Amino acid sequence: MNKLSLFLIVFICFTAFSKEVTVSGELKALDTSVYSPPRIKNIWQYTISFMAENGSVVQPGMPVLMFKTDTIQTKLIDSKGKLSIKRSELKNKQVNKVETFANKKLAIEEKKMELEKAKRKAELPKSVIAKNEYQENQLNYQLAQKDYVWAQKDEQLTRQKIKAEESILQAKINKHANEVKGYQDAIKKMNLFASKSGVVIHQSNWSRNKFSVGDSVWNGQRVIEVADLTKIIAQLEINENQIKDIKLGQKVKIVLDSLPDKEFFGTIQSIANVVRTKSKEQPAKILDATVKLDHVDAELMRPGMRVSSIINVGDDS
Repeated sequence: MNKLSLFLIVFICFTAFSKEVTVSGELKALDTSVYSPPRIKNIWQYTISFMAENGSVVQPGMPVLMFKTDTIQTKLIDSKGKLSIKRSELKNKQVNKVETFANKKLAIEEKKMELEKAKRKAELPKSVIAKNEYQENQLNYQLAQKDYVWAQKDEQLTRQKIKAEESILQAKINKHANEVKGYQDAIKKMNLFASKSGVVIHQSNWSRNKFSVGDSVWNGQRVIEVADLTKIIAQLEINENQIKDIKLGQKVKIVLDSLPDKEFFGTIQSIANVVRTKSKEQPAKILDATVKLDHVDAELMRPGMRVSSIINVGDDS
């Protein structure tokens, strides 16, 4: 066998056993905390007043995202004013009712004295007074009885009325107090702090522009994500014509586009079951594959970084 034949055999064998597939992708964080506008009653639109710098690393308790509170502050001041008025009304009513009840008691005592006086006159026998005077005494006694009963009833009705008015005022006080507390709590909720350490990632709006201070956002919109830098994987975009070569467990070499001289290694951990379109601008069909990295460099790696990768498909082709 000549040298040329031997070279061809070695080259063919090498090629067969070292087949590689090159694909692109990006780094993604497995563990992220999402920061969105808080859900506050009767408020649907929020204005961003502060955002932690995109790409910065935050620690637990550090400010991440804040929203303007002008609207809530206005409502808080209004509710505090109404609460103060209703508390003053209740205090005045409680002070005045003491005098009112004292007057009602005095009226009852007066009617009682008039009743006793009318009773004594009514008990005078007909023989000692004129007939007309006797009849008048009887009528006055009946009237005094009714006046006495009415004075007692009036005092009871007044107590019931004042009690009902106090209950109504107290209900309004409770309502406004709850509103005040609700607005105070809402103001606190407008300031969001990091629950864990990680890197700040500004999210994009429907126009694909990243959110910034002064932007208006709606309930449920993701404004910021904080990603755990110790839990990063590479998500690869496998072209349709490469899918047949990709299998779980294959070794992968990863190179960051921003640091082409730095190499990382990993293993294909999962492969999507469904092919998707890459984007509206790029209608090519791709399949997502996840690579578990052997080593994560938290100093260099950031979620969203683009990567190029070489997958060793071996003789599986």
